[in-house]
Amino acid sequence: MHPAADVSGLTREFWEESHRRGGWLGGSSPEAVLRYHDIAPEGLRHASVTDLGVGTGEMSHHLVGLGAEVTSVDIAFGALDKSAAQFKFHTKDLKRAPGADVVICHLVTTHCEDDEVVRLLAEAPLKPRGFIALHSNEVLLDDDGGSPSRSSLVNQLRERILITRTPQEVRALAEQAGRTVVSVTEGPRFGAIRWWFFRLR
Repeated sequence: MHPAADVSGLTREFWEESHRRGGWLGGSSPEAVLRYHDIAPEGLRHASVTDLGVGTGEMSHHLVGLGAEVTSVDIAFGALDKSAAQFKFHTKDLKRAPGADVVICHLVTTHCEDDEVVRLLAEAPLKPRGFIALHSNEVLLDDDGGSPSRSSLVNQLRERILITRTPQEVRALAEQAGRTVVSVTEGPRFGAIRWWFFRLR
C-alpha cells in the first residue's frame, strides 16, 4: 500500500450518505462483475453467497435472481435497509454471517487500509470448498519524471478514498490473513488503472 491521504473519514455515516445518492459497481453491471471474477451464473443456483460491501444491493439482487441464497454484509445501515428484504440473511458484522460457497468482495478493499483488508479476508466465512472473489486496483504509471508520476497519482486516488495495490501487495495481505491465492487474473484497464481479480481459499 502507498502512504498518503487520511481515510479515517470512511465512517458508517459516510457510506450511508453515499448509498442514499445511489449504488455503484465501478461502472460495471453485475453480469460483468461475475464474468470478471470467472463465476458462472448457472453455478450459483442454490449456492450460498456472501456479498461483502452490498451497497444498495445491485449485485445481491442479481444473485437472488440467479437462485443464490444471499447474505448481504455492509457497515452502513442505509445499505441494508434498502436492499435486505430479499436476502436470506443480512448483517453489519461479518463474523455473524454464515459459511458461504462464495464471498464476493468487489470494490471493497480499495476503500480499506491494510489491517482492515487482512481482517476482512481472515473473517470471511467460507465453507470447506468455498472461495473469496476479490477485486483490487493497481496504478500502472512509472515514476519516470512524467506527468503525473505513479506516486502522485496514487496519492490523488487516496484523496478520493481509493487505495491501490500491486498484485504482490494483495498476495502478501492474503497470506497475512491465512488465505491461499488460487488464481490471479488481469482485468480491464481504465486509463492508468488496472483491475485485478483474485480467487482465495
